[in-house]
Amino acid sequence: MNLESIKEDTTWGEASEVINKNTQIVNKELTKVSLSTLKHKGFFLNGSTLRAAYPSPVIGDNAWVGSVYPGVIHICEAKGVWKATTQIPDVPIVDLTDLSKSANIDGGSADTKYGGAIVIDGGNAEYK
Repeated sequence: MNLESIKEDTTWGEASEVINKNTQIVNKELTKVSLSTLKHKGFFLNGSTLRAAYPSPVIGDNAWVGSVYPGVIHICEAKGVWKATTQIPDVPIVDLTDLSKSANIDGGSADTKYGGAIVIDGGNAEYK
């Protein structure tokens, strides 16, 4: 986390901008930590499937929802109510170059138990 320092010769207006920017950075990092705890319910294609799986969320529960992964964050801020946000979750980048060389892959794709395929192209993977 890179926070900006307040310089000695800074005006109050400049200092308050730095403080506000740093507060936003800290809040974003705290949100990441809170969303990565046991309260994360997983990924869902839409709000209906999320509500069907977790009809009575408790405050702090969260999930990723969208027809394209990773979707947006849905969070429970009031007991029993899911709220859609516009925040896109940060997801780790996974290098799958070695996977494309695996003996388990025939012709560049691997069937999954979920009926789709992971297509490998030069180390990039796409779920279809």
